[in-house]
Amino acid sequence: MSETVFWADQPPPPLIIAERTRNIRKLLSRELRREGFALVTLASAAELCQELEQGPARRVVLLDPDLPGLDDTIWLRRLRQVVAQCLLLIHSFGGQEFPPLADLTWGTVSRSGDIDTLRDFLIRMLTQSANAKSEA
Repeated sequence: MSETVFWADQPPPPLIIAERTRNIRKLLSRELRREGFALVTLASAAELCQELEQGPARRVVLLDPDLPGLDDTIWLRRLRQVVAQCLLLIHSFGGQEFPPLADLTWGTVSRSGDIDTLRDFLIRMLTQSANAKSEA
């Protein structure tokens, strides 16, 4: 069975929105749920680490690089350990990378406010991830 089309015969993997701004969390949650994503929203590096340590490994993390706690070496080290099994995507102004996690990042997308662009990016990254797994 091909994993390249996530809405055809299976739901997309769970999505974690790790975002510092409450209004953006609410907007992304509402719009991406409409697209069929099961998701959770988190507001700090501590919450993100705890969620990843307790939940299933195969998840998509949409990470705001300005998330509170990411400047703390302890949380960042812990996050590196638990995010390795996830599809890590950076959601930043100008599509900037997040150097401390660059080696674990699948892609970056600009915070433009355009939900269609974000949805298309998520689908493209999920497809690339699935294709990479099937080729391995």
